[in-house]
Amino acid sequence: MAVRTIKVADKPTADGIKSTVENNAAKLDGITKFLELGGGIK
Repeated sequence: MAVRTIKVADKPTADGIKSTVENNAAKLDGITKFLELGGGIK
């Protein structure tokens, strides 16, 4: 029973992490482009 509960809990957590990672990657891309265009401190 405990193993089954863990499996059920893991999938939404993994999906949430994947979503967070994808969102953060998009933000980092934007920041990198901003810095490359001279928008940051050099």
